[in-house]
Amino acid sequence: MTRTLLRAAELGCLGTGNDTLTLTKETDAPARAVLLGGTPFEEPIVMWWNFSGRTHEDIVEARQAWENASDRFGSVDGYDGDRLPAPALPNATIAPCKNPARH
Repeated sequence: MTRTLLRAAELGCLGTGNDTLTLTKETDAPARAVLLGGTPFEEPIVMWWNFSGRTHEDIVEARQAWENASDRFGSVDGYDGDRLPAPALPNATIAPCKNPARH
């Protein structure tokens, strides 16, 4: 069994092929975790900042929707601050990343 200690605001990635996940806390302090998983995508995907899609154009569209406060992204209940602005897009076409599990 591999153990990985994550501190507050750190991101961990387990990769593929795991059948179980055990989460433990070292203190009695409250904690939050977000778990993402599922079958890997069959096709290459494009990821940039908080957006993912199949093409560079998908990312451009998602960024524009985010900046326009589209309902596509919903809201966070209990958060009264301003929406975090998306950074400017790079001056290049964002290319898909290949899934290492598929090659």
